[in-house]
Order: sequence, then C-alpha cells, then structure tokens
Amino acid sequence: MSSKAKCLDEETIQLLKFASWATSAGQADWYVIQTVNPGFAGDYSDFSCFLVFKNEVRANTEDWSALGMHGNMSGPIVIEGKFNIDRMIGSRGEGKRSNDESSIPYYLLFTSACWTGISLASIDVAKKHVTHKAHANVGMRVCDYPSVQDLFGEAVCDVNSVRCQGILLADAMDKETNNNDWRLHEDKAFIARQVVSDVTDKMLHACGGTGYKKFFDYLTSKVEHILNLFPFAEISILGDFNVHHQLWLSSPFTDHPGELAYNFAILHDLEQLVQHPTRIPDRLGNTPNILDLFLTSNPSAYAVTLSSPLCSSDHNLISLSCPIAPISPQDPSKRRCLWRFASASWGGPEEVFC
Repeated sequence: MSSKAKCLDEETIQLLKFASWATSAGQADWYVIQTVNPGFAGDYSDFSCFLVFKNEVRANTEDWSALGMHGNMSGPIVIEGKFNIDRMIGSRGEGKRSNDESSIPYYLLFTSACWTGISLASIDVAKKHVTHKAHANVGMRVCDYPSVQDLFGEAVCDVNSVRCQGILLADAMDKETNNNDWRLHEDKAFIARQVVSDVTDKMLHACGGTGYKKFFDYLTSKVEHILNLFPFAEISILGDFNVHHQLWLSSPFTDHPGELAYNFAILHDLEQLVQHPTRIPDRLGNTPNILDLFLTSNPSAYAVTLSSPLCSSDHNLISLSCPIAPISPQDPSKRRCLWRFASASWGGPEEVFC
C-alpha cells in the first residue's frame, strides 16, 4: 500500500496515495481509496478508507495495457491533497474490517468466475478443433479417441464442480455471512486458479500441441529477427512454459510441448538453467515438476536460486543474478583524408613555374 496520511487539524487530513492499478482510471465519477492512518508505525493492517472524486484524481491509461486490452481503461492513479475528515468512510482504522467483510469476498468470488470462464472458453476452442480434425488413415476424428474423450470429460467435471461451488457460495452470501468468516472464498479462488491451469493445459494437449507449436514458431521468428540485427546478441527467455520432458527436465513423462521446447532450445543453442522443481504438488498423485524455465545463450553469466512461493502461489520463486559490467565508451571515429587524383590539374604547376 503506497500511501501517506497526516492530520493537519481536527477537520483536515492531508493524503498522498499512489495506486499502480485501478479499473476505470480517470473515468469513474468517484473512488474509494485505502491509505495508512496518520502516525503510521509499520502496521499495514492499520488503514482507513476515503472517498475521492474524479477531479481529485490524476490518471493516465494511454501507456498502460491490462492483459493486452484497453477496454476497461485500467491504469495507475495518484491522489494528493487536503481533504475534510468527513471523507473518511467509517471510523479511523476500520479499513481492514470493511475490506475483509465487504470487498475481498466479492473480489475472490468474481475473479474465480472469470477464471472459470477462461476454462470454458478453452474447452470450446479445443472442441472445435477435435471435432473437425480427422485422421484419414484410420477414418476417425480426434474426438473419437477414448483418451481425448477422457480429457474432455475430466475437464468438464472439474469446471462444473467449480461453477456449482460458486453458485452455492453466492447463494450463501445472500443468506448469511457465517460470522464474517470468508475463508471459504479464499479456498474457492485457490481451487479455481488450479482448475484454469489444468484445464487449459489439457485442452492444448487435446489440440495436439497446436497452440504450443505456434508459440515456439513465434519465439523462433523473434530470435531470428534479433540475431539478424545483432549477430552477437545474448538471448535469454524465461517464464512458465508448463511443458514436460523426461530426459531434459526430469519429468515423469514427455509430452509434445516438451519436445517442441527441447527442439527450440537445441535449435538456438540455449541452455536451460533451472534444475530443481518449481511447481508444488497440490493434489494427490501429482509430482513436482520443472515448469518454469530459463533459457539462455550465455549460461556462465547467470546464477539461479529457488526459494519459497510468495503468498498463495503454487510455484517456487526463481531468482536470477548476473554481473552487469558497464559498457566502455567507443573511441570517436576519426576523419579520413581521401585524395582525388583523377580530379587534379596536373598541368597547373607547369603553368606557374614556366
């Protein structure tokens, strides 16, 4: 929470608030902001909520993209100024209680609904692929294979269980609050996060790795473009690849995306430096896997360390370190003198001395 607060007198408070992300930044008529209380002593749970209006907010959404989309006009906002104490919502220090009882449960429930929607969308995309793609040599569509049907069956069951859970929780919120105990919603969001990861992965596998192939084709084109411009450039690529390869990544099995990732690394002479599992198993039967990769053309320059996950993440934190030496300035280019003998007047000296 990036904020400061200071009481100027009994009726006036001075606020400074910077929010790195806000929906409808600069577009809404009013905002409810959270700031630490005056006399902040390091306890970030000691905060209050204030009401501010559109003309009191500085916002810019032009240079900011939310997941590649600008439709929600999200972006950073800054609030700075003097406000009357009646702008405070509730009593001083009541921000934590109002946040936990009002905002967080709805946020967790609605975001889990968004993740469920992504799961359903991935099922629809994969369904269109497997029902139209046919193997002529056996006279069967991809969807006719029992293994693919099992993928879809498990995915639909998982998504519908999360959807039903969301409906039941929403109905329960309308009836009672269970003494303001919202831990069920926290678990709900956690489960939905796992399902969206598992389902999208299974649907990509059902498509025969089509999505992964396009991804690595895209990476290949970008690497080739960089090397065409800068032949000696260092290439480093990192992220959650979510692929499996027995020999390369010590996975329990090898899948098609894992083969694509391995071939991509070999093609561009990249070494994978993450050597320990990054995914923490959260279901019975799951095993630790190296899903987060760091591919680089200069492996000797980097040191990789793993530490415990942050917050509710199920992936270990990966830290990379490398020495960065300053680039020595290049010597200024020297002017070169060129003699144009073909343009010289060779008869001129004779005329002068004769």
